[in-house]
Amino acid sequence: MKTLPLTIEKTIREANISNHAAQEIIEILQGIKQEIPPYRVTRLMRLLDSLKSGRFTHSAKVKKKELLGNFFDLVNYGHEKTVSRICYLFFTESVPLEEAAYLLPPEMIATLVMAGNSEPFDSIKEGIWSFLIRKLSHVERFVSPDELIFGLWAKTPIIRNNIIKFLFTKYSPDAVVEATMRYVSKTGKTIPVFAARRIIECTKEATECKQRENVLTKLLDISNLSVEEINGVWSDYLKGKSRFELIRIFSSSGSIVNEIESLMESHLQLSFHFSPQKNTSDRTASFRNRVAGITAMNVL
Repeated sequence: MKTLPLTIEKTIREANISNHAAQEIIEILQGIKQEIPPYRVTRLMRLLDSLKSGRFTHSAKVKKKELLGNFFDLVNYGHEKTVSRICYLFFTESVPLEEAAYLLPPEMIATLVMAGNSEPFDSIKEGIWSFLIRKLSHVERFVSPDELIFGLWAKTPIIRNNIIKFLFTKYSPDAVVEATMRYVSKTGKTIPVFAARRIIECTKEATECKQRENVLTKLLDISNLSVEEINGVWSDYLKGKSRFELIRIFSSSGSIVNEIESLMESHLQLSFHFSPQKNTSDRTASFRNRVAGITAMNVL
């Protein structure tokens, strides 16, 4: 069994944990095959201590980046189990006898969620949430879509895409769009084009016919998409409909009809054949006439 440097033992014993937990952590570090450099152990203990005490939020940006970067490196590069056991001891005073359901104790996950929500620096905030959604299973049990919507405006593309994918995998599209609308209403922001496109792709894959129509309508209302891009969204949507679904859509007074009428009034022809081109056979005439008749009956 290796002997730890006295400075490391001192750092562990001075942390905000019981003597029993401190001794267990020392024994874990003495018994591991792949040694963790002393400076990394020190930074890990300082991170856990600052998270548990609530001091982390008030730390300087450079210090946060240093402590979190060290933690992420330990988890990602060979020390995941060791770090997990230390975290459990730090926050719960014990190590699970069997393999734990979570990499980190729920108390620590909740603390990281709070840190992520209150973090004023975007790069630190994005780093915390990126770690939570990539490395922790069932983290959706600890967070709501509202806490992750900020990720639509994340500067790093891979983080932005990971957050959007997580939102649509773990929550319903309706819940995601409603959370987005609340965030937009609160901040006055509009959804960036790149985020709107990605959400529309996820919405197409994840929702049923009627639900998707409502979600797309809400989404287009709060996005920065151009008229041409909106045209493309509705054209793709309509192309997948059967005759009966199209009759329902165009005989209703829903917002999708208003959207399409606005596009037609702006002299933009949807890439869906509402009217035949000149010098071509009108194969859709009978169908369009039936739609027009049903619409007229609804008006009467």
